[in-house]
Formats: sequence, C-alpha cells, structure tokens
Amino acid sequence: VNFIEHGTKYLKNSVNDYLHHGGISPQIFPDRQAAIVDRMQKSGLSHKAAEALVNRGTKTCETGCYWDFDSRLQCVGATMPYEHELEAMFRALALPVCLIRADHGVSFPESVFQARSQSIEHLQTHEVHGGHHVHLDNPAPVADLISTFLTSENSFD
Repeated sequence: VNFIEHGTKYLKNSVNDYLHHGGISPQIFPDRQAAIVDRMQKSGLSHKAAEALVNRGTKTCETGCYWDFDSRLQCVGATMPYEHELEAMFRALALPVCLIRADHGVSFPESVFQARSQSIEHLQTHEVHGGHHVHLDNPAPVADLISTFLTSENSFD
C-alpha cells in the first residue's frame, strides 16, 4: 500500500471511521470458551494463545462475555507516518535493534521491509515459525532470541 499516493484518501477515511465507529455493539459470546474458539478460527491461534488473549481482553456480562477494547483502535490511523518519515526515524536509532519476524505473520511487501531494514544501522533480523501471535503460540524460540540479544556484548554499546 502506498500511503504517499493515497494519503488524502486514507486521512478522510480514517477520520470518518473514527467518528462513526463508536456506535457498534460488541459481539456477545455465550462464554469464554466460545470467544476462544472464535479467536482461534479468525486468527489461526492455538487454544492456549487464544485463551490468553480472551482472558486478558474480555469482560463478562449477564449474557456471556465480550471484547473490551476501544473499537476505534481498528480504524487506520490518520497520523500514520509516510515512508520517508519512518526511514528518517529508523536512521536516528543509535542502539541495536532485534527484529523477530514470523514466517506466517502479517503480509508485508518485501520491498518495503528491505527499505526500512536498510535504514536501521544496527539491525539483527530473525525469522521464526508462526503467525502474527508467534510470541504466544511458539514462545520458546522468541524468548531465546530476545534473551540472546539482551545478553550479547554489543546490544547496548
């Protein structure tokens, strides 16, 4: 997606979405298990990962449970930076950065990833097996990479 070419359109849609998004009633699940199954089906999460999200992100009511978050968070941000702004911010990073990518994560154009990556001077990239919530579904390799990064001699030079 090219935000520079479509920035005005995105800004208009974002403001409109934000202003009109609050009136939507939340989906009520009969119980937490139903919410877990729904999250597993929509996100491809394991039961354990979906359960963690449901336990953290839902509230109970008389008829079951519902997701408790501001639905406006689902709106595309009107203040999303342009690529040249992101790259400038990335060039300003002085400390090393560890990026862990999931091989089945959110789809992202490789050309954009490469341009952004080249803007970070001290970048370590790793790929692990999993989806968007790989830290929940496959936490061991993610934890190992983070631990190694944080304890390496050159992490905080």
